[in-house]
Amino acid sequence: MTVDEKPIKYPGLPVLDGWVNLTEAAELLGITRQHAYKKLALAAAGKSGGWKSARRVGSQNTYVVSRPEIDELLAAKGAAVCGVSEAIKSSSAKKILHVDLDNTLVDFGARLEGIDPGVLDHYDGRYDEIPGIFAVMPPVVGAINAFTTLAEHFEIFILSTAPWGNPSAWQHKVEWVQLHFGFTADSPAYKRLTLTHRKDLSIGDFLVDDRPTKNGADRFTGEVIAFGSDDFPDWTTVTAYLLARA
Repeated sequence: MTVDEKPIKYPGLPVLDGWVNLTEAAELLGITRQHAYKKLALAAAGKSGGWKSARRVGSQNTYVVSRPEIDELLAAKGAAVCGVSEAIKSSSAKKILHVDLDNTLVDFGARLEGIDPGVLDHYDGRYDEIPGIFAVMPPVVGAINAFTTLAEHFEIFILSTAPWGNPSAWQHKVEWVQLHFGFTADSPAYKRLTLTHRKDLSIGDFLVDDRPTKNGADRFTGEVIAFGSDDFPDWTTVTAYLLARA
């Protein structure tokens, strides 16, 4: 293969018009370099799953793959991910609803009123890192009844972010859910708590969240309902809106 090399992105590796070196190919497809070299071996053996267009460049063991093949694989990968997402949604007759915890189900502000001012000053701007802060917070008015009602019409889950700097909060969030919804399998929240810093990775039709632009909520693929906003100030309005779309 005769091609003119361009300025390189990876030191020691070629960047060629219409071609991608193995390091970049692995990065684009989200696979390891070891996996990329395995695909080279499959192609050399004439087996399926290998790089169809792989070529060796120069006298060193350096290989490139055509950009069109990479684009084709990326398109197929995207279609597969979408297919899985749709399969998960269609596996249930009910729509999937995620509900945030802090300041949506849990009344975070009510608990702060009873904390020593010196502690509040020390944790100013990061109240969620106060040890034990989540353990005894009361629910938002109407939240428990609303969640229980919506659980009859949706596949419902609690989707929350726990503070990285307060490990006890992870435990206390589980305990709060168990305290207010019950421990047993007939609880509407039984094993339906997800703690994550990437809410956009959760599949669903609706997300009720008081911070609709944080922790990936702004990239959630369904509809985000901004709890506490002018349109959805409380659980009465949120419940009515969702039941009309169940």
